Amino acid sequence: MPSLADTTAEILLRHPHEAGRPLSDSPLAALIREEWRAAGAEAAASHHRVRASAGRGRAWAQVPWLAWFDELITTSAQRGFYVVLLLSPERATATLSLAIGSEAVTRAFGEARGRAVLRRRAADVRDRLPDHAARFDAGPIDLGGTSTLPRGYEASHCFGRTYALPDLSDAALHADLHALLAAYADLIARGGLLPPELVADPRAALAERVESAPHVRRMAFTAHGHACAACGLDGRLAYAGTADPVTEVHLLTPTARPGTEDVAILCPTCHAAIHAQDDPADMAALRRRLRFVVGTPG
Repeated sequence: MPSLADTTAEILLRHPHEAGRPLSDSPLAALIREEWRAAGAEAAASHHRVRASAGRGRAWAQVPWLAWFDELITTSAQRGFYVVLLLSPERATATLSLAIGSEAVTRAFGEARGRAVLRRRAADVRDRLPDHAARFDAGPIDLGGTSTLPRGYEASHCFGRTYALPDLSDAALHADLHALLAAYADLIARGGLLPPELVADPRAALAERVESAPHVRRMAFTAHGHACAACGLDGRLAYAGTADPVTEVHLLTPTARPGTEDVAILCPTCHAAIHAQDDPADMAALRRRLRFVVGTPG
């Protein structure tokens, strides 16, 4: 498999010549979506979803990108926050960035105000991650584009590293990528994009995010079924016409990467009750308090 640095350099060199051709049958577009994405996935942890974009519809992207998404936050470059490698064929540079999804913000606020919002949120991220930001460049980036998306990417940049084409190397890219992914994980653990005054307990905020994540819910229900592990209520059976289980996932271990042993299935009442305990991981204490049990809970 071609290396991440080699594939990135090839895209930068070929893009100015091939971007005028139809996107749908372009070998370069296929290289971006397949080989570049595969090289990015090889360089990252297995729990990151990796995507690459050569453009949208029939239009080439002025700034092709390769992104690493944590499913707790987003699987789209339009929203949330993520790590991304942004290519500027015009400047012959590659910028590795901890970035905020710009499209959702500009749709909500308009282009000019949206970019101001993005710059303010990026500054908040730097304040929340001073230990990580110090390792990287926190100044503005120049991608060379004049359209909405490149200018949004520039405004959404929190911190990262820009490489000139001759300076691209796998050693540098991999080291900086791993450091940015560590910053990404810490940003999740420290409250994400929420203002500090709204995150009284970062661990509770993380638990709420983990418990509601679709991939965590799928894992938990597949492993443990749908009956409450405390009182035994199975929401699918208790309520007629209910397609989704009226039960919730409870995080027993404070982790962003839970396994089957780190989660339990609880009905909403038992879930609220266990969070009211001194130790929200003590399932035995919750069961001792119960006065009503349906069948035999798991």
